[in-house]
This record gives sequence, structure tokens and C-alpha cells, in this order.
Amino acid sequence: MLTQPNEPVPYDVSFVPVLSLRQSLEALANDLGFPIQDGQDDLDTYKVAYLQIENGCKFLLVRYRGSPDDMIDVYIPAKRTDYRRCLDDIVSELGVAESDIIERQVEYERF
Repeated sequence: MLTQPNEPVPYDVSFVPVLSLRQSLEALANDLGFPIQDGQDDLDTYKVAYLQIENGCKFLLVRYRGSPDDMIDVYIPAKRTDYRRCLDDIVSELGVAESDIIERQVEYERF
């Protein structure tokens, strides 16, 4: 089950991109009932959803302004020892088909 954490996105935690998905952030938010916020960093403006799944894995769904409407990136906190399980659980909770996974970060450990 997806929930939104009770706290804002923690800016003292480094989130790193681990997946790219061929999905519309707005459509996913409508289907699964989570809010989207606007944000901005050094690169550009973006839309973001801060979510958590039942096992405690927190993650961000991000779509930068210049990205295609049907493309989102999944970010998880750096230094997770269980990141592979976390990724599998996130994909399962989002209901994303394997064919919609564009890229997986295989060098997560370097973060």
C-alpha cells in the first residue's frame, strides 16, 4: 500500500535516481490517489511525489519540466543496504509492467 510520509521531503537526505519508468506522473497519481508537488533545483523545475510503501521504503517520483510527459524517475535514499528489495517492492506497488521499466541503476552502491 502506498502512503505519503507525514513529514516533508527531507532535504538532508541524498536521494539518488535508480529507475526510469515509462509512465505519466499525473495519471499514476490519479490512479493511485497521491498528491504531486512542484519543486525546483539547480537544474530545472519539476513535479514530485514523496511516497512510502508498507515495508518502510521511502521514495520520490520525479518528472523534470523538460522530460517527456510519459517519463518519470524513481529516487531512493542513498546508502540503503536493501535497495534491490526496495526497488522490486516499489515497482510492484506502482503496478508497473516490466516493459515500462526503461533503465535500472546497477551501480547504486557507489552512492
